[in-house]
Amino acid sequence: MIQTVTITVKEQKNSTTPLEGKYTHPKKGKLNLLMDGTIISRDSEKGENTKMINFDERNRFFTITYDDKTDARLMNEVNFWKNHPQVECLDNDYCIKPMFVMVDKTVEIRASIKLIKEKGAVYNLVNNAKVKDMLDIAFFVGGNPIKKSTGEIFLSLIDFNTGTLMQKPGNFLRDYKTPDVAYTIIAKKAVIFGIFEKREMHYYFDNELVGGEFDDVLAYCKTNEKMFDFIKKEVAAKDTLPIGVNEDETVGEAVDDKLGEAKKQNEILDPNWVPPGSEDKEPVITPSPDPSADTDLIALREMAKKLKMPMYHVCGKAKLIEKIEALKAKNVNILTEEEIIEFDIMAKKVPA
Repeated sequence: MIQTVTITVKEQKNSTTPLEGKYTHPKKGKLNLLMDGTIISRDSEKGENTKMINFDERNRFFTITYDDKTDARLMNEVNFWKNHPQVECLDNDYCIKPMFVMVDKTVEIRASIKLIKEKGAVYNLVNNAKVKDMLDIAFFVGGNPIKKSTGEIFLSLIDFNTGTLMQKPGNFLRDYKTPDVAYTIIAKKAVIFGIFEKREMHYYFDNELVGGEFDDVLAYCKTNEKMFDFIKKEVAAKDTLPIGVNEDETVGEAVDDKLGEAKKQNEILDPNWVPPGSEDKEPVITPSPDPSADTDLIALREMAKKLKMPMYHVCGKAKLIEKIEALKAKNVNILTEEEIIEFDIMAKKVPA
């Protein structure tokens, strides 16, 4: 396989900076790289010249390209520089005075491929998760998704450039498999919900000092089983999904609702906007002498939205009520009895 390594000066100066092919290795002793690529374990003799690389403004890089199966001489030279006490590189444990940097292009490519694969794995994990599980992931990595939309949380976590999970995706994939995940999520929610109170740089639980770090909170949850059960109940009471979020919907389904996003963006510009190709040709808002009617109609549409009726944002009252009545029987569990009564009251208040 073809490999490429490049050596350059860490801090380029105006003057020439020489890299001498001679040093004493802690285990191998004296090493001397000659101009012909031969490596000897002694000083140069007459007719033997030690290799010297001079870096300046015109010659800022020294590159070696070789086949790792056939170019034994170049492979040996690369390994020689990798152990040089002045050359900083990934595998050099003997660098004591780093003046130069060696970059292995093959290693960089492998690292880039690995990073892309890890980012893809993280993206798939979040995109295929339930919305409520994505919120848990946000809590797990120290975020606070409260009062944020599904799209905002999605981008804050897995935007390929700025997403929290995309900075070190491999670490997240590793940490999210540990046995402490459930404890960590509950503990971080408990801190954000104020169940663990932070006063003067310390955490307290019911006035009991827990510690000064989150790790102390986590340890408290893990070592106090009965109290952890109580904390879980307290968290569950406060841990509710935002209005309009379907907990059984996957993140991908939620953020891919293009019609909803288009509707949201266009209604800001024009409240009477109707999506192209809409079969419902009724006017969106019918003029009303009652000043409260528009508010009631908005509430009525929100009720329709709960029933997942795709045309809730373009219907006038007649079509809206007709469609909701047809769907209400199929989605009885979505509305409480009080909400059904509220819907009937609103329907009567909104003018036809």
